[in-house]
Amino acid sequence: MTTTMTATGQVPIPESVRTAAGLVPGTPLEVSITRSGNILIKKVKKRRPLTREQIEAVRQIPRDFPWSSTDEFMAFIRGDDN
Repeated sequence: MTTTMTATGQVPIPESVRTAAGLVPGTPLEVSITRSGNILIKKVKKRRPLTREQIEAVRQIPRDFPWSSTDEFMAFIRGDDN
C-alpha cells in the first residue's frame, strides 16, 4: 500500500491498516530506522504498573546485586516466572 508524506511531514496511514492494527487517535507509535534504511512504525505496548509487592521486593534488594545478568534482574522485578 502506498501513501504520500504531506508538506508538514505527516504520513497518512490508510484506514484498512489502522483498522487491522487497532490504531485509534492518540495511539502512541514508535518510529525507527532499520539497518537496511527502512522506516519501521510500531505500536507502543502498554506496560502494567508495578504491584505493591513488586515495589516492596525492589526495596528489599541487597546492594550487592546477586543476579548474574541484567535480564535476570529485570525478570525478578517484573515478576516473570522462570
